[in-house]
Amino acid sequence: MASLKKSGTPVVVISPNAENSAFRQMFEDEFVKVERYRYEEHKKYSSSKLHNFFVRVRSLTLPDEHDITTIRTLTEARELLKMQRLTFVRKCWLDIQLGLSRLLRKSLMLRQLFVLAERRLFTSASHKDLFEKYQPALLVIGDIGTIQLSNFLISEAQKHDVPVISVVLSWDNLTSKGMGGILPENAIAWNENMKNELIRYHNVRPENIYVGGIAHFDDYFRKPKWQNEKSFQEEYGLSPDRKILFYGTNTPGLFRHNKKLIRLLLSAIKSNKLCEPCQVLVRLHPAFFTKYKNQQNKALQEILQLQAEYAGLLAISTPVTIDQEYGAVQSKEDQMKLAAILSYSDVLINIFSTLMLEACIFDLPVINVGFYQFANMNCENHMLQNWTHIKRIIDYGAVRIAYNEKELYEQINMYLADGSTDRAARMKVRENEAGPNKGRAGEAVAAQVLSLAGHENSINITGSDSIQIVDEPSTKGKVIVDV
Repeated sequence: MASLKKSGTPVVVISPNAENSAFRQMFEDEFVKVERYRYEEHKKYSSSKLHNFFVRVRSLTLPDEHDITTIRTLTEARELLKMQRLTFVRKCWLDIQLGLSRLLRKSLMLRQLFVLAERRLFTSASHKDLFEKYQPALLVIGDIGTIQLSNFLISEAQKHDVPVISVVLSWDNLTSKGMGGILPENAIAWNENMKNELIRYHNVRPENIYVGGIAHFDDYFRKPKWQNEKSFQEEYGLSPDRKILFYGTNTPGLFRHNKKLIRLLLSAIKSNKLCEPCQVLVRLHPAFFTKYKNQQNKALQEILQLQAEYAGLLAISTPVTIDQEYGAVQSKEDQMKLAAILSYSDVLINIFSTLMLEACIFDLPVINVGFYQFANMNCENHMLQNWTHIKRIIDYGAVRIAYNEKELYEQINMYLADGSTDRAARMKVRENEAGPNKGRAGEAVAAQVLSLAGHENSINITGSDSIQIVDEPSTKGKVIVDV
């Protein structure tokens, strides 16, 4: 976003949060306008059983000639749900969804016919006036047609003969979300592995994929902008004489053992089960604070109560977010806080999240907790190690998995004794998975977007739930971006 705005190209941002003052303040300036995404006009489909049928079948469908462990696991989860809680009629309805998804996995032609049928049945012209007003040359989105609001906007763009490019935002989107309802013609991938996933799982043409790196990790590779170690310790009340165990919590909806794990680490410290004096720094997942999550307040209070019980041994980092009606946006300040934590911690305790990749960038040892129940399924967290995107990181040998408490203590002690253990593997993750253009990926991605829009020397983009970028009517190559 910053790289695009520097070009001075006029931009129009489309978002459901367009009327939120904090959101407008974040994006609006002399070159950037904000328009409202007309999400209400699409809500009529959310109550349609037929539309939900298409969405759910797609979410469980990827070509089965490739590794689709993640999708198969989600299929098993739905079958478990069927057995446990559903009525007979709903079980039959779910059986049809699961059966059709398994059939679609076997045939590209059937998958294409399925999404074509969905597009013909569910259409939208909500933003016709904006397409006519700005005459964009390109639509930029943040997914591959797996987000329903994006699907409608892609469809509108294609009806107006506007090409679409996906700037893939997350490392799991290509293998865990199923197939898109309408495929962008072009895509920007983090790395070569992601490019291969776009080709194999989503049938994007290789010549239409640009490998640009990870724009939102750029600051990790630049001269540190985060606070120095002393001020970092003072902010969180951390002792310079104790090692820092950093636990990045997961969303409380799926991982209900955050409090239990934090208490386990603190008890190990108090009972001298670790080879060095330690303290725990907990970073709360943004889902603890978003309005649409269930039970987040109770889970949050349980963690906060531990601070009084383990005074001096537990510090808590709260994400700095810009709250909105629809979700929350992480601020630049928050990313710098996370960078400081990754830079000054001694061991990351994690549960198979993107923090694994970020820790490798900072050469921070990683331990994944493989015990405790996952969600409401009859299995433990270690089942996630077989998920397609996670398995790739584990195969480097860069991170460890603790399958019980004893192994957790042993692995923490191993890294405390020698933080260089597994360093070579972590550096391979950093080199390969963080992609090219380290520290300048944003500029590279912006340049590619502009090139596709017909620009040569200017940049034009923005980022949020849904975003448009456009030039003034007299300027060549107007752009719409949905992120």
